[in-house]
Amino acid sequence: MSKLFAYLGEVFHALVSYARGQVLISLILSAIYAVGFGWIGVPLWPLIALICGFLNLIPYAGGVIALLLASGATLIVDLSAVKFLQVLAVYAAARLFESFYLTPHVHGKRFSIRPLLLLAVLLASGILFGPLGMLLAVPVVVVGRITWRHLRGDPDQV
Repeated sequence: MSKLFAYLGEVFHALVSYARGQVLISLILSAIYAVGFGWIGVPLWPLIALICGFLNLIPYAGGVIALLLASGATLIVDLSAVKFLQVLAVYAAARLFESFYLTPHVHGKRFSIRPLLLLAVLLASGILFGPLGMLLAVPVVVVGRITWRHLRGDPDQV
């Protein structure tokens, strides 16, 4: 029974750590958006940057909503293609940084998983299972890794 509690405790700790990592990624994205949106003159940029950063928690749809929010607020004030392209450039740069560097390094470091492997898992799960697959990819890999270690009989090994 104590092995079961140890296993469940480790899984719970890993899932909480994953949630903290997602919040950290959202905060960093909010800061990136804030710098970019402030620089190009998006109205209400601090609020929009914070909302856009936390919309990252919703795979795919959150990104679309964030882009619509930032570009919509900008186009209401300044109806120009240049402003729209500037918002699009800030958004694209932030999303590329998040997808190819930030998420693999934050979660890879927390769970001792190589960033390239984590990136491959995220891409494959996105292709195979869509947004839900991307949302659940990291927790499933981490819980699977914990389960495998416990089934092999070496739960203390990282």
